[in-house]
Amino acid sequence: MNRYGQKYGLVKRRDPVEHLAGRITLTRVSLGLESALQSFWPLFTLLAFTYAFIAFNGLNLFAFPVGQIGLGALGLWALYLLFRGVRAFRYPTRKAALARMDATLPERPIAALQDESALGRQDPLTREIWHAHQTEMAERSRAARAVAPEPDLPRRDRAGLRLMAVIAGIVAIAFAPEPQLTHIVDAVTGAQEPVGPSVAIEAWATPPGYTGKPALYLSEIPNGETLDLPVNTVITLRTYGQGDFELAESVSGENTVRPQTDPEITVHDVSFNVVQSGGLG
Repeated sequence: MNRYGQKYGLVKRRDPVEHLAGRITLTRVSLGLESALQSFWPLFTLLAFTYAFIAFNGLNLFAFPVGQIGLGALGLWALYLLFRGVRAFRYPTRKAALARMDATLPERPIAALQDESALGRQDPLTREIWHAHQTEMAERSRAARAVAPEPDLPRRDRAGLRLMAVIAGIVAIAFAPEPQLTHIVDAVTGAQEPVGPSVAIEAWATPPGYTGKPALYLSEIPNGETLDLPVNTVITLRTYGQGDFELAESVSGENTVRPQTDPEITVHDVSFNVVQSGGLG
């Protein structure tokens, strides 16, 4: 600053809290996070619950149009919560960050550093006392630390919905049958994967009594493995469920195909004797 500026009092005053610049920045970021949590926790809660519901196939509880209409309503609700959160969010000013840091210190030294002497500016003794006071406040202000966010969400969410939503989301990510994005898209659009017959088959081979051999559980025998069974071994097949399928065998001498097409039958038994080499499938 030149002499002209000094003559007319235009000398720029040094920032009294410049030694706290880094901590002020961290505090502003922290307070910004605090404001974001306060503004958007309802939206995050809704999204977490919705994700968990869809991931666990909750939409399958409703007919296609009903589930998607409900999902659309949730989407509109989410947009409203987003709009409300954006309006409520405020990124903190430098002044707010200083006030928050100052509140953690005794005697508010940061505020004192930003004060100016109102009287006695021309008196050397007064200026000396004021300088000593500012020096002491500057030393005390060095104890200031960046503050952590304090969103006070328990007061805003007394029912603890946000915590339940977090747990539901974590459980869905870890344990849902198909938590992938493609499954979520299919649930939203109503796309269904092709479903084949819902049928389970069990089979036993019971050798004749004179052999003294125990029955074999054929369902545990690997496909393609050859078994040496005595003549007149009884093959018993039992099916569970509904759907169209066929059982073909060539060991009874009849070379038959035994279909099951009756949708009302859920348990079906078939028995025949082994009289020759052949296959079963």
